[in-house]
Amino acid sequence: MKKSLVLALALALIAGATAFAERTFSLGLGYAMNNSSFEFTGVPADFAMNGLCLGLDTSNSIGNLPVSFFSSSVLYIPGQLDVSMLGMTLSRNEFDIAFCGDFCFGAGYTLKIGSPFAIFAGLGLALDMSALQKNSWSFIMMNMGVGANVSARFMFTKNFGINVTVRDNWCPLMIVGGENAEDYSKDFRSQNVFNVSGGVTFVY
Repeated sequence: MKKSLVLALALALIAGATAFAERTFSLGLGYAMNNSSFEFTGVPADFAMNGLCLGLDTSNSIGNLPVSFFSSSVLYIPGQLDVSMLGMTLSRNEFDIAFCGDFCFGAGYTLKIGSPFAIFAGLGLALDMSALQKNSWSFIMMNMGVGANVSARFMFTKNFGINVTVRDNWCPLMIVGGENAEDYSKDFRSQNVFNVSGGVTFVY
């Protein structure tokens, strides 16, 4: 029941992020650090997945108010990957497939500092997904929690500028997770994803 309510809230936030006045679109490159922890029969297990990332952020202001709905997406293929799990210690080159996606949907406030500068800070619902595959062994998980998004932008014109964005997702709830057909959600402890990116911003 709780998961259904949270998913319904996520859909409402996504829908709200497309319905309002001024829209901001930012695209950038950066670096992501993804750390997950489990505990199998009292034995800790850890995933560390780090690498270059592609960040996409959109925000939609509510009329002339400094309040906006926002969505944030980060996609990356880990260049550095260390897995310590069930007696296994694996690195990136031992996996055929490794992929991560981090998302956040919420609301925030824009503080304009003079004409070209603006800082946006928001909180929302976070969703993080990871997938690993090594021969016939595979592990997929989707986690839910709270995300924070802080972005600073400098506008060269009314419609074009540059930005630096910092995102941090903390996800203590596993929605989907398992090795092949085995469910590990009861062993999941938490996941934290921190990333920073810089790129271009368009306002329309």
